[in-house]
Amino acid sequence: MTDIIEKQLVGKRTDMRLCEDGLFESDDFIAVIDGVTSKGRQRWRTNAGDKTQGLSCGGYAKEIILSELENMPREIEKHDFFERLDCALSKAYFADVENDDITEWLRACIVVYSDFHKQVWSLGDCCCMINGKMFDSGKKIDSVLADLRAFVIEKALKDGNLPGQVFENDSGRQAILPFINMQLAFENDSSSRFGYGVLNGHGLKEDFIAVYDIMAGDTVVLASDGYPVLCDTLEKSELELENVLKNDPHCYKLYPETKGVENGNCSFDDRAYIKFSVR
Repeated sequence: MTDIIEKQLVGKRTDMRLCEDGLFESDDFIAVIDGVTSKGRQRWRTNAGDKTQGLSCGGYAKEIILSELENMPREIEKHDFFERLDCALSKAYFADVENDDITEWLRACIVVYSDFHKQVWSLGDCCCMINGKMFDSGKKIDSVLADLRAFVIEKALKDGNLPGQVFENDSGRQAILPFINMQLAFENDSSSRFGYGVLNGHGLKEDFIAVYDIMAGDTVVLASDGYPVLCDTLEKSELELENVLKNDPHCYKLYPETKGVENGNCSFDDRAYIKFSVR
C-alpha cells in the first residue's frame, strides 16, 4: 500500500496534449513515463482519424504504456513486465508504420514501483529517490553531446556572434543532430560504454534495468529528467528548475542539456514528479 504525498505533470508547451511525459497510479503500480523526443517525422493517430494532427513518437509511446499499465497483473515479474510493454510498442508500431525507419521507432523510458514486489524498476533516464538518496540513470552519450553543444555555442559567442543569432535556431543543437541520430545504434547495447536502455519495441536488454528494494516506511520520489536537479520535495525541485530557466534558459552553462528552451515553451523538457510513502 502507498500514500501519495505530492505529484505534478507539466508540459514544456502550453498544450498538454503534446506532453510526452506521463504519470500512472494504481494500487499495484506507480510510474513515471517519459516518451523519448521524436527523431523522425511521422505522426501517430489516437483514433481512426487523420494522423496529420496526431501524436509524436514519444507521445504515442507514452499513451501505449499508460494503457498497458491499466491491465498489468499485480504479481507480474520484472522480465515479463518490460517484455509486455516492449511488445505493446512493437505491435502498435508495425500496425501503423508507413516506412520502417529507426528514427521513427516508438520510444519511452520508465521508472515504476511494484507494490507486490516492493521494488522500483527503472529503464532509461528517469530518476528515482529513496529516503532522500538519489539514483540517477543518466546516459553517458547525453553528457557527451550536451558538452559538445555547449562548446559549439560558446565558440560561436566567442567569435562575436550575437546571442540572438546563436540561439534563434540553436546552432549548438544543429551541430549535434547528426550524433543524436547516430546514438540510436547504441540503444540496448550493453557491450559499449555508450550503450543505454530504452523501450523501443525492438527487443529488451535486461542489463539496463535497475532494481531498488523498498521497505515499509520508505519515502520514494519518481521523476522524469525534466528536472535538472531532483530534490526530496516538489517545491525544491521546482525552485532548482526555476533557477536554471532564469539564469541559463539555453541550458549550456549551469546544467548543460542537449536542447534549451524553445520559443513559446515554458521549459526545456516536459516534467513529471510523484512522491509517495510505502506502508
